[in-house]
Amino acid sequence: MAIMLIVCMISNQSVAQDEEAKPQMLLIHTDHVLPSAASDYEETAKNLSTLLKENSIQDLEYFAFTQSDGDYLYVNFIESFADLDKNPFDALKEKLSDDEWENIWKGFNDAYLSHSDKIVYYHPGLSYKAEKLQEGDNSYRVWFFCYFEEKHWDAVKSVSNKWVELYEKYNIESGYTTYTSGFGFDGPFIVFHMWAKSPVDFYTQEQNTWKTTGEDGKKLWEETAQYFYKTEKIDGWFRPDLSYIMETEEIADADNE
Repeated sequence: MAIMLIVCMISNQSVAQDEEAKPQMLLIHTDHVLPSAASDYEETAKNLSTLLKENSIQDLEYFAFTQSDGDYLYVNFIESFADLDKNPFDALKEKLSDDEWENIWKGFNDAYLSHSDKIVYYHPGLSYKAEKLQEGDNSYRVWFFCYFEEKHWDAVKSVSNKWVELYEKYNIESGYTTYTSGFGFDGPFIVFHMWAKSPVDFYTQEQNTWKTTGEDGKKLWEETAQYFYKTEKIDGWFRPDLSYIMETEEIADADNE
């Protein structure tokens, strides 16, 4: 199926669970959409979201993101791997004719050559001022990936805690959420997912953060960087128009997730 259920992400579940604040499992479905099919693909995704709303489908919610490389991400929290055996769209299928149902997925399948499902873990204890995603929020996104060897997990966890403490010390206005890789990835990495209203706002806010933290921020980054063998930045947008968001549900902040 074209859409199953970030955020923007260690190499296995046992490592990810080695944290005091229990990480939360997310299923991320990625469609690698063909550039020539992006417009038709988005129309299909919007139609699906509309059908879900019109039929008041419950027990289903997903948040959509687009990335600069053309990928479309759909993310939702899950309780366990057992949830992967469930078809979250069964309730909608029962309300549609066979032709309507098949046309939805044909529209998706014609728009890409491949897609994938992977597991990541959200770490509330390593996040700062975690956001609440809402339907009206159409904000700019940056995912900062940091790749490291598994033997360095304890050190990466330690410096990640120090970043939270640093942001709290200086009362930094902007927040971020932290994820680690789970099932479906070749090796461990940690992802810091950040946001702003626009690219200009984001880089202005980033400059302000470095200016505010000053020498403390510089020293902590030098300590942090020694554990990574590669970093990369991917940008994109949160897409509420492609999402299905329950009116009474939100991604909560780190205190109540």
